[in-house]
Amino acid sequence: MKCKKCTKKAVINLKSYNLSLCAEHFEDFFVEKTRETIKRYKLFSKNDIVIVAISGGKDSLALWYVLKLLGYKTHGFHIDLGIKFNNYSEISKQKVINFSEKNGLPVSIVSLKESFGFTIDEYKKMGQRTACATCGIIKRYLLNDFTRKTGADCLATGHNLDDETAVLLGNLLNWQMGYLKRQHPKLPASYGYFAPRVKPFCERTEKETAAYSFLKKIDYVQDECPYSENASSIFYKKIMNEIEQRSAGTKLRFLRGFIDNKKFFSEERGVEERLDICLNCGQPTVSSPCAFCRIVQRFQKVISSERRES
Repeated sequence: MKCKKCTKKAVINLKSYNLSLCAEHFEDFFVEKTRETIKRYKLFSKNDIVIVAISGGKDSLALWYVLKLLGYKTHGFHIDLGIKFNNYSEISKQKVINFSEKNGLPVSIVSLKESFGFTIDEYKKMGQRTACATCGIIKRYLLNDFTRKTGADCLATGHNLDDETAVLLGNLLNWQMGYLKRQHPKLPASYGYFAPRVKPFCERTEKETAAYSFLKKIDYVQDECPYSENASSIFYKKIMNEIEQRSAGTKLRFLRGFIDNKKFFSEERGVEERLDICLNCGQPTVSSPCAFCRIVQRFQKVISSERRES
């Protein structure tokens, strides 16, 4: 199999594009397609400061790398969740630090344990909610808080096409109208508090980000989060992969078709849901205290109770 751009040996076959590419031309293709996505959805400009959520995985590190190549001003943000299984969080943090130093990219790291007194492992033992649900609340809160405090223009995540179509399938199967209304490569600023959230890799497949990371020798955490084993998103990804195998290009058509017809899932433009203000932290929330503050309070209550009993 030869590259369609030259006579070199192809390293990847992109069936959805009917395209086989060598390493050099695939790298160019990947970067250019990311540039096109940023332009297509008007995600941000060269004058903007972009906070990049960095987990230590292939998608977030590759995104950080590509945005640097494209000349965007970025600042990484990593959350140390304190997951001890297979030393997962420590390894993730070290991958982020190494990558930052190697590429001369600034990064800020927040330790959940040091900042709030508990880890995901410790909170899970309380059995209040699943680790994934708790983790999602914590990440959203801290990422929003950091972006606002730094005065950055937007928050970028490494969600790829596989992630987006799996979420879209799940939301459609369960008719989650609120989530469908919000799902988009660019979630705009809201409530005078939350910065825009953008997904520059939303049209790149996981296969592509893995291949790009391999070719660029990006050292990333290859293990999945130990708490994601039974996540419904993994099941939906498997379904979408089977459909894609039978009909190449389905994932991209599915996502773009949804975005083009998003008006059927949206409420009247310009109308925002009314939110309260969390009396503890000041973030907009459905009810005060917000979900994050309730997590912190619940853990502190348990710890206080254990200390009294000991």
